[in-house]
Amino acid sequence: MQKHRLYAAIVSGHFAVDMFNGVVGVILAVLAVPLVLSDSQIGLTVTLYSLLGALTQPFFGWLADKMPDETRGLRLTPLMLTGLAVLWMALAYVGVALLATTWISLLAFLLMASLGSGLFHPIGTAKSVTAYTGSANTGTALFS
Repeated sequence: MQKHRLYAAIVSGHFAVDMFNGVVGVILAVLAVPLVLSDSQIGLTVTLYSLLGALTQPFFGWLADKMPDETRGLRLTPLMLTGLAVLWMALAYVGVALLATTWISLLAFLLMASLGSGLFHPIGTAKSVTAYTGSANTGTALFS
């Protein structure tokens, strides 16, 4: 894949991940009445979503560093994981839309989505640097 296309794919994935992250508050506002969510439940949900996504990033970055960059057979590469992370988040949000009938089920689906964000960010940042044809600093800044 040409570098500029790869970079565009990574940046587009980052846009999708951050859009998913940005709608958590809206989802909670919309579902607060039908699911009878308390203010404490809403606050705890947002806090746990943010914490899980942030605290798992070092682990996922370390894990990606241990993986080969080249595909051999059916082995996953870090770049493949970025696509899987976006898909994982999308499926988790489908679960929110179709299956979340209680606060616990809503929390479970949102925490699964948060793991996708935690997986995407360290790998996406690293790959954006190598995929950008100009300065590494500019590539990272445009990714962010």
